[in-house]
Amino acid sequence: MNERDEFLEKKFDFSKAIKNPYAKALKKQITIKLDEGVIIYFKNKAEDTGIPY
Repeated sequence: MNERDEFLEKKFDFSKAIKNPYAKALKKQITIKLDEGVIIYFKNKAEDTGIPY
């Protein structure tokens, strides 16, 4: 657990938290065509920053 999680747990009571029932409705899957160079660029950016591609 990192420091931020510890802060949140100490500061707020999440024992009665519920999932947002509308969260799934906020996302919509789409398909787009991108050049291979664009995909490689974003894969490299993800790797450089440690964000999953």
